[in-house]
Amino acid sequence: MSRFTIAQAARGALPLFVGLAGPSGSGKTWSSLRLATGIQRVVGGEIAVIDTEANRALHYSDNFKFLHLPFSPPFAPNDYWDAIQTCISAGAKTIVIDSMSHEHEGPGGVLEMHEAEVERIAAAWRCPKETAQFPAWAEPKGQRRRLVNNILQVQVNLVVCFRAKRKVKMVKNDRGKSEPVKIGLAPIMREGFDYECDVWGSMTVPDNSIVIDKTRIDTLATGETIRRPGNDFADTIIDWMKDA
Repeated sequence: MSRFTIAQAARGALPLFVGLAGPSGSGKTWSSLRLATGIQRVVGGEIAVIDTEANRALHYSDNFKFLHLPFSPPFAPNDYWDAIQTCISAGAKTIVIDSMSHEHEGPGGVLEMHEAEVERIAAAWRCPKETAQFPAWAEPKGQRRRLVNNILQVQVNLVVCFRAKRKVKMVKNDRGKSEPVKIGLAPIMREGFDYECDVWGSMTVPDNSIVIDKTRIDTLATGETIRRPGNDFADTIIDWMKDA
C-alpha cells in the first residue's frame, strides 16, 4: 500500500507568503499591517507582529489591531521559529515579521553564528581560522534550512519585511580610476529567500511605491508599480485568496 494519494488538481485555501523589502521610510510596516488586516477578513484569527525593530510596530497600534511580540537579540533562526510558534499558540492566523533581516546580519544572527563557530572549531581542532571557515557554516545554515522548511509547512499567512541597503560596484571613471557607483538596492537576507514567496515586492522612497518583482497571483503583474499601496494592493491579493 502506497503512502501517496493522487487526485485532480484544484487550488485550495493555501497560506499566503508575502515578502516586502525596502529601505527605512519606504512604508514596509504600514503596508504589511494593511495587508494583514485584509487577510484577517478572509481567514479570521489574530494578527501578530514579531517586532525586531525596538517596538516600532507599536507606533501603528492606533491604526491597526494586532498582537505584539517584542523580539530582542539573539536573532538566530531557531529563535525566529520559537517566536512564530508563540504567535500561533496565541491564535494568530496571520503573522507579520518586521524584520527578517536580523536573522541574517543582526546580533546572534547567521553571520555572527558563523563567526562564533569559526572560533570554536579553530580552537577545538587546533587549526587556522581559514580551515574552519567551511565547516563552521554547518550549524547556522542548518538552523536556517530548518526555519525555511518549517515556514513553508506552517498553516498561517506570513508577511515578512526585509531591510534593504544600497548596492555599490566599483567602476572605472574617465581618468581610469575605480570609484564606487550606486546601482540600486539589495535586501538584507540570505540569497534566494524571495524564491519561496508567493508575492515579492520592493518598496521605494520617497514615494512609498511597491514594485512587484515576483508573483503567483494572476491579477498582479511582474514589474507592476503600485504607488502608495493601500486598499487596492491588499484587495487584489485578498480577492485572489477568496477565489480559492
